[in-house]
This record gives sequence, structure tokens and C-alpha cells, in this order.
Amino acid sequence: MNQKARWIKHISIIVLYIMAQLIVLPVALVYMIMNQGQVDEEAVTRISLIANIIGFIIALIVIGILFIKIKAPFDFEIKYRQPWLVSLGWLVFGVVFAYITQIITSIINTQVLKNPMQSENTMEIMEIAFQYPFFILIVAILGPILEELVFRKVLFGEIFNALKINKYVAFTIAFLISGFIFAIAHMDFTHIIIYLGMSFVFSLIYVMTGRIIVPIIAHALMNTIVVILQFTFKDTIKDLEQFQELSNLIFYFFI
Repeated sequence: MNQKARWIKHISIIVLYIMAQLIVLPVALVYMIMNQGQVDEEAVTRISLIANIIGFIIALIVIGILFIKIKAPFDFEIKYRQPWLVSLGWLVFGVVFAYITQIITSIINTQVLKNPMQSENTMEIMEIAFQYPFFILIVAILGPILEELVFRKVLFGEIFNALKINKYVAFTIAFLISGFIFAIAHMDFTHIIIYLGMSFVFSLIYVMTGRIIVPIIAHALMNTIVVILQFTFKDTIKDLEQFQELSNLIFYFFI
């Protein structure tokens, strides 16, 4: 019964995540129909971003209700569940370790794999955020929550829980698969190793605490710090190319 209930909850989370991402399409279509095909690109973008935020909020509300109504934790969540104070320590460790991992994987990505330093995904997101600051709500808060629920709680959790083999092997398989899917979802194929590195860190602190809230907060903190730094230094560093290289080297992974 618990497994069936968990599957219902997790499939619902994935569906809600996809709907939150795609809600902009019907909204933009309705807008263009109402304006008889006359397209104001700025108005369409603004309306689409607002619809995106509303979609994310609605999805999170429904998911919250699902978590309240359906309590079906994984075996490893029960086994490894840590007190809140210990979990706080893992949270701090996770944020620091994630930044170290970013630096190492970004160096490997550029120097060994010869991929470009700039992440198109990151730069596109920041361009939107600079132009429409309210979009930061998705970048810093709503996005990380939904992404951790989908890619860590559902994908990683289901795979790790289902593999009845050596726990280290199971962990490796689970974080690699969920990390690859995470990269594919972001359409950022030249930076897959960065996504895998973050998948490892967030999956690690999830398992070590048995609490999905820990990687959620770590992910949101990292995105928030990146946004603050990008906004702070955008006016003080005149050489945009130098700024992009600096921000991508130190704060490479941005979701």
C-alpha cells in the first residue's frame, strides 16, 4: 500500500513539474489569439514569465498537499534520518562541498574535455533575470524546490531505494542516472559533468540526512548566492567577458 501510494505521489510530482514548465505555451497562445496575431514580444515574455511563476506556485501547493495526505517514506529515509541539528551541519557541508565540486568539475570540463566555460543555460537565465527581476523568484526559490523534488526525491530516491545491491553501487547508479536526466532537462549537454557533480553532492546530503529538505535548501542557497553576486558585480565589472569567465569559474553550476 505504501509503495503504491508513493508511486501515485511521485508520478503526480513529475506531471506537475512538466505542467509548470509548459504552462507558458497555452498562455502565450491565448494572448496572441486575443490580440489577433499582433505580437508584442516584450508583453508575451512578461506574461509568459508571470504564468511560469504562477504555475510553479500552484504545482508546489498541490505537491505540498500530496506530502501531507500521502506519507510513504523510502526505507533509506527512515534508516538514515538525522536530528535537525545534524542535518544543519550536513547542509553547511553540502553548500561548501558543492562549490568546491563546481570548481573542480568546471576545470575538468574546460581543460580536459575542452568544452566552453560559459554555460548558455546560465547566461540566458541571468539575461531574463536582469530584464525581469521578478523572475528571480523561480531561479532562487521555486525552481530549486521543484527540481530537488523531481530529480532527487523522485528519480534518485526511487532508483536508490529499488536497487537491492551494494549501497555504494546503488548510490552511484542512482546519482548518475538522475544527474544525466537533469542535464538533459536543462538542454546543456556541454556541461553534463557539472550537473553530475551537483547530483552527487545533493544526493549525498539527501541520503546522509534522510531529509529532502536539506538538498532543497542547499540548492536554493546556491542559486540565491549566484543571483546576488551576478547582480552586485554586473555594474562594477565593466569587462563583460571577464565577468562571465569569473562567474562561471567560481559559480559554474546554475539551475
